[in-house]
Amino acid sequence: MKTKAFVNWSGGKDALLALYHSAYEADHIVDLLFSVINEASGNGALHEVPSKLLKAQAKVLGLGITFAKVPDKIDNRTYQKIIQDKCEQFFEAGYRSSVHGDIFLEDVRSFKEEQVKSTGLKPIFPLWKRPTEKLATDFIDLGFKAIVVSCEASKLDSSFCGRAFDHEFLKDLPDEVDPCGENGEFHTFCYDGPLFRNPVDFDRLELRSIKFPSPSGDSSDHEIWNQRIA
Repeated sequence: MKTKAFVNWSGGKDALLALYHSAYEADHIVDLLFSVINEASGNGALHEVPSKLLKAQAKVLGLGITFAKVPDKIDNRTYQKIIQDKCEQFFEAGYRSSVHGDIFLEDVRSFKEEQVKSTGLKPIFPLWKRPTEKLATDFIDLGFKAIVVSCEASKLDSSFCGRAFDHEFLKDLPDEVDPCGENGEFHTFCYDGPLFRNPVDFDRLELRSIKFPSPSGDSSDHEIWNQRIA
């Protein structure tokens, strides 16, 4: 008998690829997406994708979706407690696996494994250690469609933000930027492809710069380029 699983969902290409590869697993079935959103803005963490578009993705994918809301300023301990509480609720509801789109960051994987296993869930990483250049080109060649909604200003200039995630985009990336943005260089929003019943409708708004306090705690700001969509 297949067990129930959910996908940790950002709305981006890695989460979608994790869902795509999980669809062919023999031991579990995915029927739910789980997203973390900012409680003030209602947007997804890092990607800044509005929750209504995350819901629209779930609808055309034929899946349910649920959210964990976090405040603007939150320490790691509190964040971990919120996610663990949510995972415990999933386990009580009959879920046994948590699917993640991480590719090669060992510390991130270890953190998520520790976090999820303490709740009884089995963490699954369908993309783990796959070459990121091949993952990126496979995503495009499979027929998935995405746009770049967020870029690290220190890694990519504003011309990369808002572009289609396609072969031309990959060709233009600086050599030091990972093709999947696995180091956080950029994030995407997926709106069409093989798993979609129909494309997600969305509007492009303005391109903006967003500054956050530096994660290191020094006086410098952390800046991203963001293509607003609605």
